[in-house]
Amino acid sequence: MKSFIQPENIITCPNRRSFSALALLSTLLFAAASVSAATLASYDMQNAPNRALPSLLAGGVTATSLTGNSLNPFGAVQKPTGNFYTTWVTTVGGGATVQDALTASQYMYLTVSPVAGNTITLSSISFDIFAATAGPSARQMYLFSDKTGFTDGSQLLAASTVAGAPLIPYNTVVAGQNFSIDLTGIGAMANISDSVTFRFYFQTPTSFQGIALDNLTVSGTVVPEPSTFALLGLGLISLVAKGRSRR
Repeated sequence: MKSFIQPENIITCPNRRSFSALALLSTLLFAAASVSAATLASYDMQNAPNRALPSLLAGGVTATSLTGNSLNPFGAVQKPTGNFYTTWVTTVGGGATVQDALTASQYMYLTVSPVAGNTITLSSISFDIFAATAGPSARQMYLFSDKTGFTDGSQLLAASTVAGAPLIPYNTVVAGQNFSIDLTGIGAMANISDSVTFRFYFQTPTSFQGIALDNLTVSGTVVPEPSTFALLGLGLISLVAKGRSRR
């Protein structure tokens, strides 16, 4: 009996060790692939040929350039020397409410998308901002996303030069005011497999007034979809099986 059982044990034990090692390797690969990418996409406005292009992208994501809808990008402003902001100028002035801003449809937008086989979960969006004049001028900025809707009441942020705290400062400051919006409690911002678009609606008393932005950053994590990870696991199992069959 010993001569029969021992060969079977010799075959079985390596099987168990191989699959245990495979499970450990798969876990490590999954953990490495889903490590937080603090910055998914960032726009630092330092690219002189095209300041609207993303300056940093995490692996596994793509992002569009910053694009204006009824807004004109109006060059770059340095705040302080050597650090650039991009000014966006309205084409129509007036309005005082969120609905007025939505109706006028003057906004700058960007879209972040996971590469096929990944999902993204957003944690925050942040930026530096100032009104591109010395003031006083009642200007508003409203931030929306397609994941939460473009309707009055669904804005992620409402900021102004005349109300709220902190205020949007005028260009007499050394550097703009930073705003950071926490997205972690919003279910629609988790496990995104298609894309997410952010719109910055601008509102000024008259036309050809602007608001300047810098260091626009979307943060979160990139995670492989379960189906992608399953295929990876099957591939590893196949490689182990082929190696064993050759032996």
